[in-house]
Amino acid sequence: MKNYGIYGYEISRPAEFDGFRLIPLTDDYTDVRGKASDLDNYHLTGFLEIDETQTPDIRALIFDIQGVLSFIDQKNVIVSNLLREHEAFDNLDEDYPTKLTALKRINGGGKVILGDAFNSNSRREFITMALAKLKESDTENGRYKRTNNTPTFSPCSTKVSTVSLTGPSPEPIMIITFKDASGSKLFQTLP
Repeated sequence: MKNYGIYGYEISRPAEFDGFRLIPLTDDYTDVRGKASDLDNYHLTGFLEIDETQTPDIRALIFDIQGVLSFIDQKNVIVSNLLREHEAFDNLDEDYPTKLTALKRINGGGKVILGDAFNSNSRREFITMALAKLKESDTENGRYKRTNNTPTFSPCSTKVSTVSLTGPSPEPIMIITFKDASGSKLFQTLP
């Protein structure tokens, strides 16, 4: 078994899946909710336990789990930091990171799925369906080919110019200045 820390995901109940488990750091919902809601830090809120015998591509699973958990909470979630052989969920070394501070979290405006403290099956069922859909997409399009569009940073995008030399010349930029009664400039804006 390989165990990785989950940072920033609201989890207070364990969830079992084919080949892996999500295990909360604590079952105290108030504590977990506070840590998962912090927009300045990623707090350790649980663990991803992967059965290597059932999961041939661990990196792909971590990538997919990170995306699905981020979608559920509508905030970035990080799965990282492999536990060492001698560490356990309730007995971490002092140097095991319980908080990641280098990145600011992006807030999407609220959870999509009700927390597991209120409905213990809703998140588990959603994760199962989402991972099945991602696996189906991988089968049809190949891993990491989940879109049909070429990204703009792709070398392929530089082959075709996006600038038209035959179009009309642009309109001149006009700046609107706002002044107070004494004639002092307050601010300027573009129309």
